[in-house]
Amino acid sequence: MHVDHSVLVNLLNPLEADGLVKRERDAVDRRRHMVTIAPAGTRRLAQADEAFRAAEDAFFAPLSHEDRTLLNGLLSQLRAAATSPPDDGC
Repeated sequence: MHVDHSVLVNLLNPLEADGLVKRERDAVDRRRHMVTIAPAGTRRLAQADEAFRAAEDAFFAPLSHEDRTLLNGLLSQLRAAATSPPDDGC
């Protein structure tokens, strides 16, 4: 995730306190923690995904299926261009 250790700890603490993730020591390297999603976290993630899809459908409701497909393709092209190395003409 390329997140600083101290930031990651602050993100994980409330998730662990709510029983959404489990943090255990790595058996091979005791300095590391293994983080896994707990059953409650899986349920919460499914609820969040459902809420996201409903909001997305409501937001894009004015667009036809074809328009949504076109928009998705155009945005994908922009993302690819933004993340690719600059073209130096070589």
